[in-house]
Amino acid sequence: MEKILSPLGYYYYKKFLITNNSMFFIKILFSCLVSFLFLSNLIGITHAAEKEDTNLTATTYPRDYFEQYNAQNAFEMIERIPGFTLEGGGDARGFSSNAGNVLVDNVRPTTKSGGLESVLKRIPAGQVKYIELLRGGNDKGSEASGKSLVANIIREQGTSSGTWQAIIRRTPENRIRPDLTASYATQLGDWQTSSEATVGNYPEDKTSFLQNFSPEQELTSETDEKIKFSKDWVRLSNESSVKTDEGLFVLNSRFENELENEGKHRTINNINETDTVWLLAEREKKQLVELSLDWTQLINNWKWRLLTLGVVDKQKYSNQENSYALVEEKNTSLYLDSYQEDTTNTELILRSTFGKVLDTKFMPEIGFEIASNSLDTKVNSFADGIEEQLSNSDVVVSEIRAEVFVNGNYQVSEELSLNANVTAEFSKISVDGDNPEENNLNFIKSKVVANYEIDINNIINFQIEKMVDQLDFSDFSSSAEAVDDRVTVGNSNLVPTQTNRISLAYDWRFSDAGALTVQVFHEWKKDVLEKIILPSGDETLGNAGNGKIFGFDAGLTLPLDLLLTNSNLILLYQYKDTSFYDVIISDYRSLNEIIPVKYSVNFRQDITSVNLAWGVDYFNESYVDKFEVDEIQRKDRKGKLSLYLESGFIEGIKTSFRVSRVTKDKEIINRSFFINDRSGASNGNELNYHQKEPVFELTLSGSF
Repeated sequence: MEKILSPLGYYYYKKFLITNNSMFFIKILFSCLVSFLFLSNLIGITHAAEKEDTNLTATTYPRDYFEQYNAQNAFEMIERIPGFTLEGGGDARGFSSNAGNVLVDNVRPTTKSGGLESVLKRIPAGQVKYIELLRGGNDKGSEASGKSLVANIIREQGTSSGTWQAIIRRTPENRIRPDLTASYATQLGDWQTSSEATVGNYPEDKTSFLQNFSPEQELTSETDEKIKFSKDWVRLSNESSVKTDEGLFVLNSRFENELENEGKHRTINNINETDTVWLLAEREKKQLVELSLDWTQLINNWKWRLLTLGVVDKQKYSNQENSYALVEEKNTSLYLDSYQEDTTNTELILRSTFGKVLDTKFMPEIGFEIASNSLDTKVNSFADGIEEQLSNSDVVVSEIRAEVFVNGNYQVSEELSLNANVTAEFSKISVDGDNPEENNLNFIKSKVVANYEIDINNIINFQIEKMVDQLDFSDFSSSAEAVDDRVTVGNSNLVPTQTNRISLAYDWRFSDAGALTVQVFHEWKKDVLEKIILPSGDETLGNAGNGKIFGFDAGLTLPLDLLLTNSNLILLYQYKDTSFYDVIISDYRSLNEIIPVKYSVNFRQDITSVNLAWGVDYFNESYVDKFEVDEIQRKDRKGKLSLYLESGFIEGIKTSFRVSRVTKDKEIINRSFFINDRSGASNGNELNYHQKEPVFELTLSGSF
């Protein structure tokens, strides 16, 4: 590779080169764990002794535990729980498939679009009575969805408090943008309410250097690229609840309005041809409205919960791509293309559960969920002003889906508990477009969880689960990627990927601020979705075969009071080894866009005597491969380093200064092209060196 690069290209290659050796990082992790076992008793006992007066149990964190971190809301409190990683939930259709790992007042929040982070940020820290860590989550039924570690936030009732936050960001191009957020929770008559409003703009600039090579590895062009991106948003959300003699009624609402603009400018120096300029302007507008009604009632020793939820999500995307040649200082237009895509996504959900709530050995629960979904997509593509005819460019996909499920929690002994779930799913998907289709899909999903409590600080978790993914309705219609110059036609004959998963996890709380979690898992996947070739020769997403994933996750929260007072270190590591038989190349390869290695290191010290805190965050991940029909993309990234300083010098105001991407955010994308498909001969390659400069953020926040 070094021999075929120009001097400038060689400079970039050396500058951006990233070494990703999984075994190297595994050895580092192992060394850290060995060192930890040597130091844990001294450090852990010291840390626990210093906080002995907090009356903190192994699973309960009262509000005063978080005062040392000057937490402003429930989200910041959750971030400081040792060994706990927030799972914000997914964006799949329906309600049951998107469970996170946080409950509020013993129930799962009835919101989808904003995720758990939005819910937690609108709960002021002053309203949190305590947070309990449910290791096993066995007494919450489907609310905890069988997760091995669940945080349950218990709020004070009848109080009023609020928070505010102002973020000012400065980019390397001196673009300064604000981000303002305010939340307030209060009692209005019989209603307990919490609201949040946020308005802001996020700018991001990036530069790139591209090189293209012929099949003989001769340099054919070099390109300088500048990318400017900005995102503006307004978001409003509210939760209102009222208790009656019969039960609890909760009303949730959310409104979002977002606008994204991105401009790309490439100056292309062609070695043996005329130099050209390529421009791409992209614009995407999103509007979302969500409303949910939730009723919970106790009937003798049983709890009945009824939920209705509706979402309307509209998106308008458009781009304009043009190129011109630089001939004798004159611009000669080569082409002018445009693309438009309008989508309207609607969802209506009705869900009900009925479960036993007494503290008995066996706690059954039954329930159902009915959902109606539709996605209306209209695509228009123009080449030099002439409309192109794309297959499945005007498609309406609708689905009626029903689930019936049974959950059961059984306390076998003081040490052993079991949780089991069986769900029958019935789905009818109709596609109205160039290729009308109607599919009836029926699946049985199941999950068994066993938790063995060695003692109050040590738990082993074992899970077996059969999962069924949901199809992305956008894959039923055609789409175009201007940057990669690729058109993918819609496929109405897709079936969802099915996964059998087995996992074993260990959770150890060795002090009030120290924890170690380790999980090993294996997944068997059927009907994996990958890019395939249709008989017509078009590219599409299709069911391409079966795959496997083996992996493990490890997390360590280590108090370092023996070295620095009131400090801790958080280490997270994720590893995945995948296998998939590719019929195009008739050989095994990794699964598409699965990152083999991720890890992060977070250090923080709170100097409470002067109301000051500082810290360092580092995140890195290995290469990731993306497979197209006639192309393989490999993306390498360099680690991201952030530094921050927090203070409470100003009475009632928390000040934070953060520098993100201190070492610059760098990545290399190597696109290898092939003739006809990936089994063919080389058709050259492209190297793309991306770089993002540091961003400076000043945050002021407080409560009232």
